[in-house]
Amino acid sequence: MVARNAVHTGYHVSDIDRSVAFYEKLGFAVHVRMPMGDAEQKKIGEVAFMALPGDGPRVELQQLFANPAPNAGTARSHIGLTVDDMDEALAQLARHGISPEGPPFRPVKDGATICFIRDPDGHLVELLAGLEL
Repeated sequence: MVARNAVHTGYHVSDIDRSVAFYEKLGFAVHVRMPMGDAEQKKIGEVAFMALPGDGPRVELQQLFANPAPNAGTARSHIGLTVDDMDEALAQLARHGISPEGPPFRPVKDGATICFIRDPDGHLVELLAGLEL
């Protein structure tokens, strides 16, 4: 086995302040925020690592000065977040102006209910209710 742990998912964002605010609405808090440097230690951007309460930094947001426009593409790459109650989670997000891509659904008969939202740069965030890990 090569890998031991998955530590975070990284996203290229166009406005780090806006993206931090979005993930805070999902329950994340800034774990650390700092300048990003290249191999010669020249400042090339800013990075924020976001963490849920009681967990480590699982989302890395990177704003690059030389390439400000991220491309989320058409892939289904995403981060999955569990929620206790899908209806309540969607109601809370709606109060912040965040709408789902479509209605919640169950891809497997007795499986979790899922729903997708997008962050300000179009990256997918999957909400899962009824998933026990």
